[in-house]
Amino acid sequence: MENRGGFGLTEKEKHDGGISYKRLKEIIAREETTIHRIVEDSNCYGAFTFITTSRPFGEERVCLTFFGLGFHTYRECWITDEWLCFSGLLTDELTMHSFPKEEILEQIEKRRVSLLGRPEPRS
Repeated sequence: MENRGGFGLTEKEKHDGGISYKRLKEIIAREETTIHRIVEDSNCYGAFTFITTSRPFGEERVCLTFFGLGFHTYRECWITDEWLCFSGLLTDELTMHSFPKEEILEQIEKRRVSLLGRPEPRS
């Protein structure tokens, strides 16, 4: 099982692999959360905003990347209120970067507002 320790995810969140937009903001705002990267990119599900974070867990730091605020190809819809996540490796390159939480929260809110109300593509 992926290591999502340190982030305080509920059993339901771990099982579902996702969290709400409100919950993402809570996780990012926590003092122990460090944001290492934010980028718009794509994966096998579609094109999203990816936010790579880390938190202390025991004597290590664990890395969790959240993705949302984009177009989910298989569902053929815009995702604005759900964030999926996956564990990753915290590399030296990632640890060299950190972003101010207030700026990231403002950036994702602007992106979310820009996506709300967009029409779904026609098949």
